[in-house]
Amino acid sequence: ARLVNSPVTVRIRKIDRDSGQAIAGALIRIFDDSGSQVYEFRSTTDYVTIPGLEVGRYQAVEVEAPDGYYLNSDPVSFEVTEDNPSVSVDIENDLNEVEIIKVDASTNDSLSGARLRVVNRDTGSVVEEWTSTNSAHVITGIPSGNYQVEEVSPPDGYTANTNVITFTVSRNQTEKITVSFPN
Repeated sequence: ARLVNSPVTVRIRKIDRDSGQAIAGALIRIFDDSGSQVYEFRSTTDYVTIPGLEVGRYQAVEVEAPDGYYLNSDPVSFEVTEDNPSVSVDIENDLNEVEIIKVDASTNDSLSGARLRVVNRDTGSVVEEWTSTNSAHVITGIPSGNYQVEEVSPPDGYTANTNVITFTVSRNQTEKITVSFPN
């Protein structure tokens, strides 16, 4: 009998947990079972084939999230065996969230009727503008960068708040950002 080695094929992609669509831009490192890094790549809108892997156990670890997503730093383990030399791995990500709530400065109660907007401090572009309600306004999938919340017009019976509140979205963020904007 002669020994035939099957070629090893490992394919990895990042996907949006809700839509299942592939996401480009994540920085992913592959580690072998001794903890040594054996490969590093950026995700694309398709599977990325990992070259040079042999039979063994590995972990894929996201070290930088795609723009607009939370970092998923949970290691994803996979194994390449003689019987299973072709492995496909999906790593899921969730869109990030920024929650903005307009509040009364003295009571901390939510305020409706204020016209607010989020501006990208790096580009000056308006990300979103809305009228506040009694619940928080949520923006999802906001790219990494520096932002500010500003008041366009105050709620009835209040004077305008000309201050801005700044926040930063990063590619290693794991939790929602909450901004409370007082009047």
